[in-house]
Amino acid sequence: MPVKPTPGLLLKALLLIFACSFICQAQAPQARTRQQFVAMMSRVSPEMSRDEVEAILGKPDDIRTKYDPGGAETGETWRYGTNGHLTTATLGSVYINENGKVQGVCGAAGAPPPAWMFAEEELRSILRILDETSSYNDGWGYNPRSVIRAVNALQPLGKEKALAAVAEYLRVSPVSFDAHAVDGMFLVLRTLFEIPNPPGHMPVMLVGQPSPMGPDDLTKIPRFPIYIQDDIPFLMVSGYSLLGQAEDPRKHLNYFREHGVIRSLPLVPPPDPAPSTRRALDALSNNGISPDGAPEYDMLFNQILWLLDSVYEVEGDSFRDKMFLAASSDREKAVAAVSKLKLRWDVKKQDYTFADGTTPRIDRPGPYRRNIWQPGIPELDLALTIERISRKAIQVSVRWTGGKRELRNRPGVISIYNASERSLPIAQFKLEYLKNSSTSTGATIICEECASQSSASWPGGSTSASATIMYEEGQALVAVFKGARTIAQSLEYKP
Repeated sequence: MPVKPTPGLLLKALLLIFACSFICQAQAPQARTRQQFVAMMSRVSPEMSRDEVEAILGKPDDIRTKYDPGGAETGETWRYGTNGHLTTATLGSVYINENGKVQGVCGAAGAPPPAWMFAEEELRSILRILDETSSYNDGWGYNPRSVIRAVNALQPLGKEKALAAVAEYLRVSPVSFDAHAVDGMFLVLRTLFEIPNPPGHMPVMLVGQPSPMGPDDLTKIPRFPIYIQDDIPFLMVSGYSLLGQAEDPRKHLNYFREHGVIRSLPLVPPPDPAPSTRRALDALSNNGISPDGAPEYDMLFNQILWLLDSVYEVEGDSFRDKMFLAASSDREKAVAAVSKLKLRWDVKKQDYTFADGTTPRIDRPGPYRRNIWQPGIPELDLALTIERISRKAIQVSVRWTGGKRELRNRPGVISIYNASERSLPIAQFKLEYLKNSSTSTGATIICEECASQSSASWPGGSTSASATIMYEEGQALVAVFKGARTIAQSLEYKP
């Protein structure tokens, strides 16, 4: 039998609906503006616990650990404003040490753009593009496309909004030795703005000594280290050598606020960019730049190969370095192959496609998760990191501190074996004990399959060594340490 509603029953129903609505709103995450998030971020301080951070900021959108590419050796990074694992932290980051305490905060200082200037998703989209920018130290690995995309995203905004977007990217991004895109903001600004006249050149980047040095007369390459040919921003240097602190790109923001005139048109590279390499070098030569002051053709062509990464794959690119180690004859074949392709610059995709708008399917796996072995040897702080960089190559890094008991009388040795064939190691690292006054790197690497290797010693007795090794995907490996007192073996890893 249907129940006849009464005024009292209706009142109870309304109260129940109101209560449910209130509870649901209380449980739902609060929408926060960028300005509000900065205010909350400023309340996070060193030595706070994870729980205290979460109580202020909420759960992180992403966490980068030491097992992720670019992760710190200890602790983890709580990242806010991401849209997937290892994507750009558009709101900032909190660094948590191995004890679960806050070590640092990025994105709490400074002021974001005023709320009226950008829709939040518009700003996040621009910050993600800026975060892909190559560094001025990338040289052979520099991709002009990253600068083209950044410039073309900023150019329609006009001067005020473009500079505000770059400033916000720098505000929420960490400044560290591997902050490639932060360094890349120098290159973006030099490409985005017209050459100021006077003085007829861009402000000097105080980031070290470039190689090659570049002209004494700055007006000969006024955007140095950038040179634009056919709307392709080439990087003229392989990198910079620096002792000390590099200039902060924020200083150049102030210069362009006062003197900058934003370019009138976006960058549109030509259908066949390979000949632009020769044209750039010819133009530099005609402007009085000697061969010693100009970049190598091979490096600039490598930059073209990165620019064409979406439509052309270098055969045998085991180390993801394009044609860094290639012979001249192989480069000539690549030039001919690229010239036969019918390509166009797709304005919407901001990338090269075939003339019909399609792109090939190129299998590029990654990023790969790191394997880390810490054998726990008394008085020897030792860590071995194995990270795959392509289907055919891995990078193995060793870092150690101390080791007086294990290493003083004779070097310790880490041997890397194929797990299914342990008769001969594929690589060996000899580790020496270093006193604080020593100038030796303390490392010797023995490796027939290594494409590259390096070692260095650091203040406080810390030493590191790394090698890039040919090692096919799918194969397992194992590491063995032998010191004066200890023998230790890792688990099997399949990088």
